[in-house]
Amino acid sequence: MRIYVEQWRPGPAWLELDAEQRTTFVKAVGPDLQEVLDRGADLVALGPADPATAHSGEPQYFAVWRFPDLDLVQLFERRIEGAGWYEYFDQTNLGGEIVDLDVLLEQLVAA
Repeated sequence: MRIYVEQWRPGPAWLELDAEQRTTFVKAVGPDLQEVLDRGADLVALGPADPATAHSGEPQYFAVWRFPDLDLVQLFERRIEGAGWYEYFDQTNLGGEIVDLDVLLEQLVAA
């Protein structure tokens, strides 16, 4: 099982679009997202970032996904990139295999 966290904010190209162009883009991305959901991805949470969060960066939005395997993560990444998402949003992603707390603590000690 894998977790995938997206953090983003609108970039200059997005801010230049009018409401109709933004709506068209968002509707075009919908089927790509639905495809990964239909294949077993779980959209755990999404929303606007709270700027009052300690050590918060600049992202304005977040999404947290759970994927059953790396293949589906890679399909998701191809679909988002292919849709042109990164042309409009400044985004960073973080993902990896889900492990137990004890395993993670051992990895931190060994690092």
